[in-house]
Amino acid sequence: MQTGLQSCAGQPIGGGAERDLTMMTHSVFRNRLVTLMSAFSLVAIAPYAVMAEDLTSKTAQSKLEQYMYTDFETLMQRVSDGWTNQNVDLALSAFTDDAVYTEPPNFQIYRGRTELRNFFNAVRPGSSMIWHHLWYNPETGVGAGEYSFHNGGRNTAVHGVAVVEITNGKIRIWREYQRRGEIDYDAFHDPADKNWETTGAFFE
Repeated sequence: MQTGLQSCAGQPIGGGAERDLTMMTHSVFRNRLVTLMSAFSLVAIAPYAVMAEDLTSKTAQSKLEQYMYTDFETLMQRVSDGWTNQNVDLALSAFTDDAVYTEPPNFQIYRGRTELRNFFNAVRPGSSMIWHHLWYNPETGVGAGEYSFHNGGRNTAVHGVAVVEITNGKIRIWREYQRRGEIDYDAFHDPADKNWETTGAFFE
């Protein structure tokens, strides 16, 4: 009966063969240890990788929204510049071919470029339009702007808000809500020295 390790042929393994097997065992153990450490590292850093990816995604989304707002701002400026400079083509270029322009509930409505062109042509020389504030939601394609419009030759102006719906980078729906008053924006909003139609006293 033979003792010790044996080869596949049933012969005893000793000397160099034992050293080779020992080195092989150490190598297998080391490889398994490296594999386990690598797996642990992946598990440990995974949350940070997700956070980094999420941060990158939010940054990209923020840049996209900023770009889209800037584009919206430029679009609305084309309308005001067109009316201020009596450049009908410039103002029309901001609208789709089938755009609908209204002042609810039933004051005025214009459908399509032909009717819009006739309406824009009526803007008098010396007129001006200014945007005071602009807002845009890139998820819905809906924006709004607070403006003042002074038709040349008149001693009053209209101040209001236009709500617009954007399709393919142009205005498809325009809804404006406005009131006429002083030309100056600050004077129009100043509550002092005015004969208000309704005040808190009405409900007392």
